[in-house]
Amino acid sequence: MTSRPEQPGTLVRGIGLWGATSANMLEMIGVGPFITIPLLLAKMNGPQAILGWVLGAAVALCDGMVWAELGAAMPGAGGPYHYLSEAYGPRSLGRMMSFLFIWETVFLAPLSIGSGAVGFAQYVRFLSGDLGWAREKLIAIAVCVVITALLYRDIRSVGRLSIVMWVVVLSTAGGRRHPDRHVRLRRL
Repeated sequence: MTSRPEQPGTLVRGIGLWGATSANMLEMIGVGPFITIPLLLAKMNGPQAILGWVLGAAVALCDGMVWAELGAAMPGAGGPYHYLSEAYGPRSLGRMMSFLFIWETVFLAPLSIGSGAVGFAQYVRFLSGDLGWAREKLIAIAVCVVITALLYRDIRSVGRLSIVMWVVVLSTAGGRRHPDRHVRLRRL
């Protein structure tokens, strides 16, 4: 990546391959596995619950290949907005489809962040006991504030932060289980 002198008011392309890959994987993984896998393991009484996640990974790989083909066929900024506009025509139905995609993203992104914060508060409840409704909500709000503060930085530091978080998520997901196989999540 070549470094160009930065001018005020211009966007900086400061996330490299590793930062972009880790940010994308963090977006795809989210908090879902950390909330649902313990519940599935408790309900299904064994590791066969992981088969759903293996099938999901295969579907995600196919989805990734489709997005890679779209990116190679229609390079440019905008991602799904651009693809929808080109697929349905930029002067006809494509304008509405692109608008609906942006509207859906604006509506869904805060809900996704909120569900991650609630999941974090549930983990805190599991570790420290019953906190009460108000404290649990305050923890979730604090998580949203901390995330906002962490993202309100230079794009290069956000890329480095995403790599660190990616390593933490991968080590957590691939970590070893408690040696006592009969430990159950009682309070979730």
